[in-house]
Amino acid sequence: MARTAAPTAVRTSVVESRHVRRVVPSNRRRGLVLLAGVVVALELWAAVGHIGDIVRSGYRAVSEPSYPVQEADLDPLAFYALPEAVVRARDVIPPHATFAVVTGPGLTSTQRLAAVAFRLMLLPRLFTADRHRAQWVIAYRASSEALGVPYSREIGLAPGVNVIEAVRPKGRG
Repeated sequence: MARTAAPTAVRTSVVESRHVRRVVPSNRRRGLVLLAGVVVALELWAAVGHIGDIVRSGYRAVSEPSYPVQEADLDPLAFYALPEAVVRARDVIPPHATFAVVTGPGLTSTQRLAAVAFRLMLLPRLFTADRHRAQWVIAYRASSEALGVPYSREIGLAPGVNVIEAVRPKGRG
């Protein structure tokens, strides 16, 4: 007679499993915690090193003379258009008038974006791309005579930048 092995059931309990398999923090985990601590310490050290620069900049901003607000607002646009021309155009062109900008030949690609600078800074004046429909036309490094728009007066805004007041034929607004 062949003997068959009787199935045996293996029982474990929570107590037995705790003794058999203990959870021990690994060296890998300790290493990661240590690495994270070092990174945080370095970041704090770097941040503290910049505090002096921030304090010096703040002190200079308060103690030294600064630009008038009008010039400070236009400074980023100086790359595209002459700030003095934009400020003067704001004084000359009445609010709610229409205007156009014509740029001359030989300008850099950024200077050709002068129309964008004028369009932003001359609000609430209305920009139009059609110089023949505008009440005022800014000639940015362009000849006023070559605009092809009849005008009643010409006003210099800055070196190489003029604005003309267009003559409106009778019956047109």
